[in-house]
Amino acid sequence: MKRQILIGFICGALIALLPLYGQGTIDPGAVRVANLLHEIINSPAGSAVDGRTYELSEPDLNAYIAWQLRERPRPGIEEVQLRLSEGSLMTMLDVDMDKVELPDSTSLGLLRSMLSGRQKIELAGTLSGESGVGQFELTESSINSVSLPVFMLTTALQTIGQQRNPPLDLTEPFELPFGLKSLALLPRKLLLTK
Repeated sequence: MKRQILIGFICGALIALLPLYGQGTIDPGAVRVANLLHEIINSPAGSAVDGRTYELSEPDLNAYIAWQLRERPRPGIEEVQLRLSEGSLMTMLDVDMDKVELPDSTSLGLLRSMLSGRQKIELAGTLSGESGVGQFELTESSINSVSLPVFMLTTALQTIGQQRNPPLDLTEPFELPFGLKSLALLPRKLLLTK
């Protein structure tokens, strides 16, 4: 009897977790990032986690991003990979420009007129955060290995950021989310301090 109850409990738990699996299994790295983000987001100021530093590895972050893209597809965004190093990051995107939903603007219209179909976009920049304030600077950009002027992609990112709620301008210092005090990029890892 106890064995049947245990088997029933396990089967019920597995059935309850099925929606989390989407089209495939969840990478354990994605689960680790999701759990850490849940703890960070749901811990109130002044709680026991204040002052705690969380370490998120590059492979785990990439697994989490892949899982999020499967669970909440973004039109045209096929794949996103991060490469972390001391104080900087490289973001590599596979994008189908014909499917991307971009707001109307002159700068984005120019970019869209130059590009169609599947593109490989690489963005490199510096990212830091101290005293609850973050700073990002785009330092390099390319599409299909062809370098583009940084101002062109910076303008595009500003336009896209203005469509967010609340608006986000990465060319300006910004408040770190979730009450974070600092963030630091190291080779293959991101450190977040609450």
